[in-house]
Amino acid sequence: MGIAAKMMKSSAQTLESLAMGLGYSDRTYFSKVFKKYIGMTPSEYKAKHAVSKTAR
Repeated sequence: MGIAAKMMKSSAQTLESLAMGLGYSDRTYFSKVFKKYIGMTPSEYKAKHAVSKTAR
């Protein structure tokens, strides 16, 4: 999930594309696993890090 988090920060890929690239065939399952390990949904994570990029 660390790789997924890094990819979300540096890529404009859709969640579906990212999940498929990491070997998950189901976006919903990927989101569930991501939340378990990172503590927030992929959408929340991406929104949080998008804000921090503009604040720099």
